[in-house]
Amino acid sequence: MYITQPDVAQFFWVTDSSNNKHIDFLWHNFAEYPITDEEKDSNSRIMLLEKEQTLYNYSLVELYKQYQSMRVDSLMLLCTGLSAARWNGQRTWINTQNNISNFNLNLCLVLPSEVCSNIWNLQERISVAITLALSDIHFERDKLAIAYPFHYTINSGKVAGHLVQKMDIDNDNSFIRIGIGVNTSEDDLPLLPDNDDLARHLYEEPASIEVSPNRWIMMSDYFRSAIQDSLVGETKHQEYLKLSSIKNWDYISIYADNGTTQFGERIDHGEFETIHPDGSIKIDNSILPPWNYHIKKWI
Repeated sequence: MYITQPDVAQFFWVTDSSNNKHIDFLWHNFAEYPITDEEKDSNSRIMLLEKEQTLYNYSLVELYKQYQSMRVDSLMLLCTGLSAARWNGQRTWINTQNNISNFNLNLCLVLPSEVCSNIWNLQERISVAITLALSDIHFERDKLAIAYPFHYTINSGKVAGHLVQKMDIDNDNSFIRIGIGVNTSEDDLPLLPDNDDLARHLYEEPASIEVSPNRWIMMSDYFRSAIQDSLVGETKHQEYLKLSSIKNWDYISIYADNGTTQFGERIDHGEFETIHPDGSIKIDNSILPPWNYHIKKWI
């Protein structure tokens, strides 16, 4: 593990060390601190950071250089708080409200290009892993579901989300960053922006699981382990379908995802049959090709 300042170490309930190292692009002094022998064996490292505006200020190129210099299998960035964590397009998500932060993690890995070539397959694997990790932390698996495409709900309230970025290193390997955000403050649920028409359509309300910052390191390792396990072996497509909040013969409407906080135009509607392994959606005996959609289920 790499820790910045003593107050950061105190936030995560760990002890600082005097073996300082300098990491230029993050502009922090870090000290190495192994959590457990298991962490050493896994060749995974965590950087504990002070409050940041957004981790996406650090490009994939910069992160990959740091990843290489540390010679690790996985690198995790964990912050005491983010003030403007960015999502895609025009959407923004604020991680810290009223000085209370929610869990945020960037997991960086190198994967074989064949694993990343089908983006839907990669996203399904990650999504199943995140759901299983959340169930291990929350202990109420029956209340958790994946809201299409890759959002996570408890009793229809959004509790978490993830974002993936990929950079090809060569013909055989890709470097990916998986950003994971989880609402972990029971006392101060995140507020939806007034203009976020999209969220108001997709989720009944925000949800949260009560996990204090001293357990965030443990949570990070849960996510890392689950994702790495999910990225090997057989497809996780059937598991994704089982965990999805949309089931066979649900009546749905499908909307375009235009990258904004507003619902796009309605593309189609009908009884949902299935999602194919390539991400295409089958409804009423017609198939929509893999693309950017939102699905609203009618109850």
